[in-house]
Amino acid sequence: MISYKIQNLINPPVLSDIKLGGYIGKHIETFFEGRVFSDYARNTVYQEAEDAFRTQKDDETVVGYWQGEFWGKWIISASRVASYTGSSELKSFIHNAAKNIISLQREDGYIGTYKRSDNFFAPDPEVSRREVGIPYVWNWNIWCRKYTLWGLIEAYDITGDQSILASCAGMASQLIDEVEASGAHIAQTGTFNGLASCSVMKPLLLLYRKTGEKKYLDFSIKIADRWENAELIPGIIANSLSGKRIREWYPNSEKWAKAYEMMSCFDGLLELYRVTGKALYLEAAKAFYEILVKHEYNPLYSVAFNDVFGDAAYDVNCITEPCDVIHFMRLCYELFTLTGEAKYMDTFELAAYNPMLASGFKDGKWGARGLRGASRHLVARIQAGMIHNHCCVNNVPRGYVNMAQSAVMASCDALYINLYGEYKGQINIGGKTITVEITGDYLDTSEAKIRVISDCPVKLRLRIPSWSDASAVNIDGTEYTPAGGKYFEAAVHNSVITVKFDNSVKIIKKEPHQWGDIEWKEGRWTSRDPENVSADPELFLREPACLIRKGAVLLCRTKLIGNTEKEMFESDRISPSCTVKSIKRIHTCDKVNLEYEIVLSDGKKEFTLHTADYASGTNMLLDDKRYFSIYF
Repeated sequence: MISYKIQNLINPPVLSDIKLGGYIGKHIETFFEGRVFSDYARNTVYQEAEDAFRTQKDDETVVGYWQGEFWGKWIISASRVASYTGSSELKSFIHNAAKNIISLQREDGYIGTYKRSDNFFAPDPEVSRREVGIPYVWNWNIWCRKYTLWGLIEAYDITGDQSILASCAGMASQLIDEVEASGAHIAQTGTFNGLASCSVMKPLLLLYRKTGEKKYLDFSIKIADRWENAELIPGIIANSLSGKRIREWYPNSEKWAKAYEMMSCFDGLLELYRVTGKALYLEAAKAFYEILVKHEYNPLYSVAFNDVFGDAAYDVNCITEPCDVIHFMRLCYELFTLTGEAKYMDTFELAAYNPMLASGFKDGKWGARGLRGASRHLVARIQAGMIHNHCCVNNVPRGYVNMAQSAVMASCDALYINLYGEYKGQINIGGKTITVEITGDYLDTSEAKIRVISDCPVKLRLRIPSWSDASAVNIDGTEYTPAGGKYFEAAVHNSVITVKFDNSVKIIKKEPHQWGDIEWKEGRWTSRDPENVSADPELFLREPACLIRKGAVLLCRTKLIGNTEKEMFESDRISPSCTVKSIKRIHTCDKVNLEYEIVLSDGKKEFTLHTADYASGTNMLLDDKRYFSIYF
């Protein structure tokens, strides 16, 4: 194993040593059962993904599709779930799945869902228009191979089967040789100006560390070198360091600034930083994060509009892809492990407890393709010709495990408490095993009780959320009032700690659409897909509206708790100047996690609001296009 030149400052515990509890734990376990463990997950969802390698339909037309991504995404998620649950049966299933896939490997190393492995250039849009009726410029060949490679690496990690690793090496070498033989840079392949193809950097670097094969590292550096040139779209290193908003990097950002793929490239870039020690890569990722939270942070606490970067922070209307939520969380997580800065976990928390929990539907069987602020979530029941697989849905278990591993972490000498939902687990610090238990209804009260069990004193760092205007920490009877946006540090030893953060109602005003082609945004929000996933276009806002957050939780109105369409879409708007006269938790529906009655006053009029948490009040497959709204 090749050692990192840059080690993480903060690391997660062993996944099998931890468990989330309470509502969050139950929700993710339901989703794991529905999408990973169940007969439906194994015999239908998984099998459909595996069969794509036999039928190889992705290049049946001039347009290159993406059936090949689903197997790798499912296996990556399943591998993380296997590690989290400790399921030997799931590990055995993954092992057999990997053996099935490598049995299909060509002699030259290629594994894929394209019949022609060298078909990795985007088609001429006019040819696409003539042959399939729409001027698509898609080709996802290398993107699909990236996910197959990554899935096989994950399978190797949990099985130790050297034949899987050998297959990975053959696959990666064949890919590199084929791209170089074409005379093109990999950034000239695929779609979205090479963002999808270039994201292969991450699994290539994982493989480099396992094999020591320098060609994987050299190829990754060649990708990064191109990103330092702002003259070549997307120039993500040079442009991030410029500080300019993404839509200003080049014209027509909706045609190239694909959010999920760009954040996937930064995942690879941070891995390259660890491997090479080149500080420029870390600085670019940090600068990119700042651009996102300033210009792309949408009302749901994710980033981008639908799936594209283009000033999403300046629009009250929002739709966000779960893959974008997951990869924004990944960016925050990776930057936190390298820097230990609290701000990354602040944004991670809001993404995790709101859009991430909303992404996997409460029945565990399906999930969203686009999370909306009103109407209903976008669901793509057929994608790239697949009926049971979907890119976001297959990724959701991975996002949930990322939540679990982020809650409690450790440096070489300190214990970090990042998230305060119910939790129980162990973690090693300096050779000592520390047990951590977190209890309390944090999503409701913004309070938690933490028990740290250790044989010797431990340095404790508690994240104090930046959204908390007044915070209190009690450690074994001693009170503290730390500032928000930082870690509060204390020494503990078999201690009981209570935390209480300000969970008062915050009213946030958002303005409608600020730039660009409003018809494009409305079209993407409404969706031109079949009727079962579209939104009511009348609910696309053209006037300002307010959002309500209580602690870390975004609130909404929803028919699930009995809200009427008149309440949601026709009532008078509140204003940020309203004061809270009362708030009480109520219980009228077993299908939501949190439910509140809030009374507000603007000095002239009172507003009585019946609300639920956005995540559990919306995370369903819905026939009704006027079902919920986050706008008040």
